[in-house]
Amino acid sequence: MYLDNVDVNGILLRDAGLSAEVLALLLNSRLLDWIFRRRSVPFQNDYWSANKQFIAGLPIRIPSGDDAVELHALGRRLHELAASVAEERGAFLRWLASTVGAGRVDLLRRRELAGYEVVEAERMVAALARMRARLAPDPRERAVRELIEREHRRSVERLRPVLDELASAERDADEHVYELYELPRHMRAQVDAEYEP
Repeated sequence: MYLDNVDVNGILLRDAGLSAEVLALLLNSRLLDWIFRRRSVPFQNDYWSANKQFIAGLPIRIPSGDDAVELHALGRRLHELAASVAEERGAFLRWLASTVGAGRVDLLRRRELAGYEVVEAERMVAALARMRARLAPDPRERAVRELIEREHRRSVERLRPVLDELASAERDADEHVYELYELPRHMRAQVDAEYEP
């Protein structure tokens, strides 16, 4: 955790009954995000202002008993899954950066590369081709292109089951939060409607 007074906030836990895992689960739930977006103001690129005045009033319910244990375990599992995803993405992007002679930050600036698991390899190669003046090999060359496509496929194959498990755990977390906050079905549907693809 870290603290800053402008664009990034830190959170210090005061109550011994609320673990960092549970707090992260609550703050990342659909329900609290839905409430937060109604109190905050949007920035560019789908970011929202999270200064103190926008997060201080969020209704944090502290679970007890079996609920607390279950939410803690689920929060820890969510963290582990997200860390696995970040590790695989990072490893692939480091490999790609070293293969094409680019900086990892330069690659992350391109949406097709930052979210590479949801795009076809051809779109990735096309994004790299637009940067080719700054790259060591031309990503359109057959050997380079095939190498990138093969590694992309392998990374996506490693990510897919973890992403599926993460999505399932996130759905479970949202259901637990709805139960914790005793949210009626019609309000759950209203919140869920905002997040459906």
